[in-house]
Amino acid sequence: MLKDCVEALEQWPPDDKLETIQIGAIEKHLLNSISQNIDELDNYFKKSEYLDYKYFDQTYRILRCVSGFGLFIKSQKITHLGMLGELIADAARLAGGYSQNSKQYLMKIVIAKLQQVTDEFLRKSETNQDLSEIVNECSLYLAEPINALLTQDIVNGQFFNAESNNEINVNEQRENLGLVQKNNLDLIENSSSEQTTHEEHDEVLSIPIDKVGLISDFCEEAWENLQTSENLLIELENNPTSVELVNELFRSIHTIKGGSRLIEIKKIERLSHELENVLDDVRSQKRKLDVEIIDIALNCVNTIKLITDEVAYRGPIKTKVNHLIHRLKFGSSFNNPVKDEKQIINVDTAAQHSVGHQEYNSNIVQTSSNRARDEAIKVSSDKLDSVLNTAAEVYINRIRLDNDNKLLKATLAQAYIELQRIKENSEIFTYHKPPHQGVSVLKSQKEFFTLENTYSDVTLGNTNIDNSLNSLSLILDRARIQSDDLQQNIDELQVLSSRLQSGAMNFRMVPINQLFSRFPAQVRDIARQIGKKVELKLSGGETELDKIIINQLGDPLIHILRNSIDHGIENRELREQTSKSNVGRINLRAYYSGSNAVVEIEDDGKGIDSRLILNKAIEKGLVKKDQAKDLGERDILDLIFEPGFSSADQVTELSGRGVGMDVVKTAVHQMQGSITIDSKLGKGTKISLKLPLTLAVIGILLVSENEKEFAFPILNIEEVVRINIKKDLVFHKNRFTFDFRGQLIKVVSLSDILDFRKRQTLLENQFLVILNDGENKIGVIVDEVKGQQNVLLKQTGNLIVKAPFVMGCTILSNSKLVLILNVLEISNVTETNEKNEVGTKVKIKTEIENQRLLKNIMVIDDSQMQRKRISEFLISGGYRIDEAEDGFQALKLCEIKSVDAFLVDLQMPVMDGFQFISSVRKIPKYRNAVLFVISGAQKNRDGVFAALKEFDVKNYFEKPVNLEEMISELDAQLITFRSQNESGGDLEKS
Repeated sequence: MLKDCVEALEQWPPDDKLETIQIGAIEKHLLNSISQNIDELDNYFKKSEYLDYKYFDQTYRILRCVSGFGLFIKSQKITHLGMLGELIADAARLAGGYSQNSKQYLMKIVIAKLQQVTDEFLRKSETNQDLSEIVNECSLYLAEPINALLTQDIVNGQFFNAESNNEINVNEQRENLGLVQKNNLDLIENSSSEQTTHEEHDEVLSIPIDKVGLISDFCEEAWENLQTSENLLIELENNPTSVELVNELFRSIHTIKGGSRLIEIKKIERLSHELENVLDDVRSQKRKLDVEIIDIALNCVNTIKLITDEVAYRGPIKTKVNHLIHRLKFGSSFNNPVKDEKQIINVDTAAQHSVGHQEYNSNIVQTSSNRARDEAIKVSSDKLDSVLNTAAEVYINRIRLDNDNKLLKATLAQAYIELQRIKENSEIFTYHKPPHQGVSVLKSQKEFFTLENTYSDVTLGNTNIDNSLNSLSLILDRARIQSDDLQQNIDELQVLSSRLQSGAMNFRMVPINQLFSRFPAQVRDIARQIGKKVELKLSGGETELDKIIINQLGDPLIHILRNSIDHGIENRELREQTSKSNVGRINLRAYYSGSNAVVEIEDDGKGIDSRLILNKAIEKGLVKKDQAKDLGERDILDLIFEPGFSSADQVTELSGRGVGMDVVKTAVHQMQGSITIDSKLGKGTKISLKLPLTLAVIGILLVSENEKEFAFPILNIEEVVRINIKKDLVFHKNRFTFDFRGQLIKVVSLSDILDFRKRQTLLENQFLVILNDGENKIGVIVDEVKGQQNVLLKQTGNLIVKAPFVMGCTILSNSKLVLILNVLEISNVTETNEKNEVGTKVKIKTEIENQRLLKNIMVIDDSQMQRKRISEFLISGGYRIDEAEDGFQALKLCEIKSVDAFLVDLQMPVMDGFQFISSVRKIPKYRNAVLFVISGAQKNRDGVFAALKEFDVKNYFEKPVNLEEMISELDAQLITFRSQNESGGDLEKS
């Protein structure tokens, strides 16, 4: 019964320990019986989503036998799992099914774990399976309802549904009965308090030190699942009977809850748990999925987003959740029949506002989330493999180049030897001069032999020269072939380098669906605010853009979508009059067009009346009446982007908040893109954004003044003209201006903007570069225009605090570094511009940091979290790190690595710390290596040192390791400080 098994919700000491039993004939028979019964249970739960009543008693009897068998064979793990199964089965019998409180899910994981434990006992008489997670999971789902059932049984002598127990003080009864462990029932305590009106306090993050490194992983996973959940809720609004969508939504929320429980974020855990219960009731058809459930679920998702952002920034959690949990648990309308369509559309606005101000401000949530995620980009394995393969080819090509270089050097050395031989043989002609032409008769026989020997030497020298010349010719032919091979490999290296660059740049290319997926919920909220029904259809989400562009594109798109909903989509009455569907439709699509991407927002609304636009422009003084007749349809529509233009009769929060489409155009131009509008009156409007795929590679125009080179982005250049400074420039309103096609634009020189020395003699005829930032134009005088190039845009780096007028830099083919100027800043420059200085911040490494870089530490621990914590700290201190998850893997790494110190955990699988230390000391090069021991168990320090005395263990650290103490000990063992005499004076302190 429940009361007999409730202790199963507590952690038992053997749950996470190795358990060994004696296997005899009887024990083996019982284990086989348990295995057969498990198979029978497994079949029950695979047959149907909801079990018939005939299975309740049978399931309970089987699990009762399992727990009894566990006691007989003296296995506390089997006994514990059997009791958990009994508890679930009995609770399901009392509740009339397994659907509520996720009992079916809990039974499945208990059965699976029971099978694993039994199989391991049959194979090797022992098991190391950890039951902690399953016990925690069962406690989280069942502690509160079982506690309520038992409490009601004590008070009234009968069982009631947990939801009716609103006025019973569950906490006092729970503590008196001692039903479950206190740390798990803190959740129940909090949940009960939510039924009152007590003030909700901020939650201070108390993440365990060994789990701090998991915060970023949790946040990234949570953001992804929350976005998925939001989109699933929007789909469910149009398809409320889809069991598949509900199950997928349940899985996403369950994943979020599991992650929050791992790093102990109580508010997320409580809220996601209650949302799970509601979804569980929907799955079991106890509640009807209506618009109110979807509303509260979306509010919960947005609230969890806010809390996740607070977690990401390591701040206290100020976001309130009690009002949402109360609505999830006790909302009066959840059990009501489905409302008619009119009720669904006209949702009580006051109720929406009562759940918190964050409902409509989902864009704030997204912006905050984006800032926390800007630093991370997910890269597909295919992209990574491609770059790694190219990098491997580069390495192979480098080996070939090295070999070609050696061969060419050897050939040139041979050529040098042959040249030396030719030089030596040519000296014979100089040393042995031929006889004088006037001598016809030799004076003596001696002179004859001398002359004969001379001619013999000359003949031999001539022969040697011929041979050397032939050899030299062959050597030069070989050198030419080797030079061709070298050039071929250089060409191949250039190709590989381009591929490597392109692949690395491709890392920043992410699907635009990461941006598109944010909009369905926001469109739904915006439309409902003004009483409209709008469906957003997404397509082309696989189109990839630079991550930087996607981050900057969010605000312009949501602004356009607001205008489409508010100005474009008609209200229901007007749509009915024009035979349109009651539901307005907006298509948001993306696709490639040449080397650009196009993003289109198209609605089926009333379109734009160009006459109204023109009249508004004339009224606001943007266009003169005499100019209006010369404007075409496209010119009139472009007036929408003029600063100060708005067609809204009233300035509202939704109608652009008094800000026109000029901000959208400016934002698009800053991304080096363009924007156009096409509209048909009564049919709808399409706004197209044409964007570069990446901002990493841009076209630039090289210019110079006084021999100093700079570059402007090509997309910001309106035109380049040659002017006569004396004749073409006009001094107007205390500044020089130029008449550019009827428009007076301000003129400055590069030296004026960047504050460097001008030429001593000013040229009369110079180039004027007309720049356009999308709103303003400015003319910049330069001495020379050197042509355009496509280059890789590089940032100025972390050492530069601020670089005014600079958007980045690039390295040209001649190895020159050129700054690429920011046209937006230049167009806003004033003549009284002050000189800006670039600050740099250089980190000078101390001697100890330099020595740490030469030392390699191996961290050996079977806990990935412990390895990560220690390794990241030591790496930040300057040490080089290798990691191993057990002693066997560490010994393998020792064969190919050079290790200066080992940090060894004692308790590990495969090969423990004692075995590893004994083995590594037998390797000659590691006999004197520094060795520290780490242990998570409460071991006797002196006992450990005594057991390892012969192996020269330097220190012992107990988990959680004091990292500052550890790095100090490593420095003391590994770092050699120079004395004053050796260094020639006192060392400079950092």
